[in-house]
Amino acid sequence: MKKKLLLIWVLIFYSFAFNAKAEIEHCFIVKGKDGFIIKDGKDCNTRYSPASTFKIVLALIGYEAGILKDENYPIWKPSEPITFLENYWSGEKTPSNWMRFSVVWYSKILTTKLGMDKFKMFIEKLNYGNKDLSGNFGKNDGLTQAWLGSSLLISPLEQIDLIEKLAKNDLPLSIETQIKAKNLIRLFEESMLTNGWTIYGKTGFCFNDKTRKKEGYFVGFAEKDNEIISFVMHLNGDKDSKVSGILAKKMTLDRLDKECLLK
Repeated sequence: MKKKLLLIWVLIFYSFAFNAKAEIEHCFIVKGKDGFIIKDGKDCNTRYSPASTFKIVLALIGYEAGILKDENYPIWKPSEPITFLENYWSGEKTPSNWMRFSVVWYSKILTTKLGMDKFKMFIEKLNYGNKDLSGNFGKNDGLTQAWLGSSLLISPLEQIDLIEKLAKNDLPLSIETQIKAKNLIRLFEESMLTNGWTIYGKTGFCFNDKTRKKEGYFVGFAEKDNEIISFVMHLNGDKDSKVSGILAKKMTLDRLDKECLLK
């Protein structure tokens, strides 16, 4: 009887473990100077909302347009009281803590100051994903919403192409702009965990209303001794899964440490 009960508990445990793992799909891509180092998972060609990974592009656009000056200026504050993540999003923010705390309202001020004509011009110039800035259907809100689970979509393979060019200063923007944008996404604390590599990256998360799925992103690159490794992790899971940008980041850094950043 005890053996039967033990067998039942073992089967239940593995059933839960399997289901917990199966509910999350992923695409993980790592590229080095000689091409793909890792390319596994599903739907690497499928386009998803960039969510907060788009802040990398907004930083590039902001610097190139002259709206952003450096890591500490401009200083903006929200026009309305903050009721979500108020400990991180309330009060005055600089480009540095805009990126660090992923402050959505700061992004919206930036694109509003930019205007739709220039916004479209930069998205075309960067050939970003599907380049659709229309926003939510019938709401005419693309200037402040297009990248937030809305019309603008990009695939993990398109993400890796853009981030690899940024890492090498090969985007069709000034080198100064690219260096300034990269400085905003440098992760100081994680660099101590990866054998001396400097890590740059940005998380992203959204809930897709159409598919009822959570989506998590971590996009960036690692640099050491003039060697560059670019990476993209995209997670896709049901609404009860643990999918998030933070999980995508953790999974990425774990795999980079074990498989890519050994020297």
